[in-house]
Amino acid sequence: MTRFFYIILCGLLVVGCAPQSADTAQTVDVIAPSKPVVRVAAPATDMPPYFIAEARDLPHAGLEHDMIAEAFDQAGYRVEFIYLRSRLKKFNKPVYQIDCVTTVAEDSGLKGAYSVPLVAYQDIAIYRNDSGLNIRNLDDLKGKSIETFSNARIHLGLEEVVKDNPYYHEHSSKASQVLLLYRQHDPKKDESLRKPPRILLMDKNLFAYHRRKMAEMVDIYQPITINYLFPEKPYKLLCHQPEIRDAFDKGLAQLRDSKRYEALQDHYRLPIFEVTD
Repeated sequence: MTRFFYIILCGLLVVGCAPQSADTAQTVDVIAPSKPVVRVAAPATDMPPYFIAEARDLPHAGLEHDMIAEAFDQAGYRVEFIYLRSRLKKFNKPVYQIDCVTTVAEDSGLKGAYSVPLVAYQDIAIYRNDSGLNIRNLDDLKGKSIETFSNARIHLGLEEVVKDNPYYHEHSSKASQVLLLYRQHDPKKDESLRKPPRILLMDKNLFAYHRRKMAEMVDIYQPITINYLFPEKPYKLLCHQPEIRDAFDKGLAQLRDSKRYEALQDHYRLPIFEVTD
């Protein structure tokens, strides 16, 4: 009986029981070679919808993040993002082992292989309608209370405009800037402090994102005025090696020609980020 069951078992498990000859075909697991890694330095601060810090452990982490990752994937690379403060200053330091750095203007002064434009930022001036302000050009910003992003005086060419202005403030937190814009103020108190109404200078998509996030804290439907004081500015990926840049440009072109690009735009709701208040 034992021999009978052994024969049946061998019939079911031929490979395990039959003697192996030199010509016997064997199944071998083929492991695909891993893709080469590209280390990309990205902003350490939250920059939604371009880079979303709170989503870094999730499949999606911002429009620019996803475009870079998927463009390189199309080109046969895997991206490892490195979130660094002062990333542009660290681009050429070997200790960080950076292959590329993102969100770089071609007039940055950094040398290397620049990609085709990746994203474009459109900075705008925003203020509440009840402020009594009428901002039409940069000179109108003189002496005003301005809340804006870090190094804006350089990026937006405001050095002379905001010189000796005690009401000019730069912040890394975009959410706090939007909160300050919408927070209800006491006209009598502001007048006694001789504090002028606030003006917010920020990229329109960053503003639209944080505006929605602040809906439970402040009344975001207060009438506001928006002025396009600054031209739209393209930003690129900067790489040390031209061949990596070329691969990215090719992958980005393929991505933009696909339905996936439209899906990314829809995922981050950019088509409705245009502020129309």
